Amino acid sequence: MVVGTLVENKIIAKSDPELEERSFGKKVGSRLELSFSEALYLVEKEKLSVKKASKNLPFASLLSHCAQKDLRIHEKYTVYKDLRDRGFVVKTGFKFGADFRVYSRGVGVRRGPKEATEHTKWVVFAVPEDYTCS
Repeated sequence: MVVGTLVENKIIAKSDPELEERSFGKKVGSRLELSFSEALYLVEKEKLSVKKASKNLPFASLLSHCAQKDLRIHEKYTVYKDLRDRGFVVKTGFKFGADFRVYSRGVGVRRGPKEATEHTKWVVFAVPEDYTCS
């Protein structure tokens, strides 16, 4: 199990080849930066343990912390989990002004020139179930 540390609005973990291969987080030097959605998913799947001030945070406590920092985390996490469970690669959609960018199953996310099949397939906005739009 990978151990991460809660730092403000992200979780920092030691770089892990299995998580990187499955396109979790952003590699920065020898560490991996995980978003709240990624961390919640991995904690729920028992692949990640998150600590705050050397105290382990169970899923419910982590979710509570995330909800204080991000009022939309419940919608975002529900959508993130559904997409990941369906086998899609899900990354933050911040650079597109969205919640997530989604890649086809099995695509390895990388920088630089890409084949047509390696580009973002969908940009996703998570909304509450009762959301209406005209």
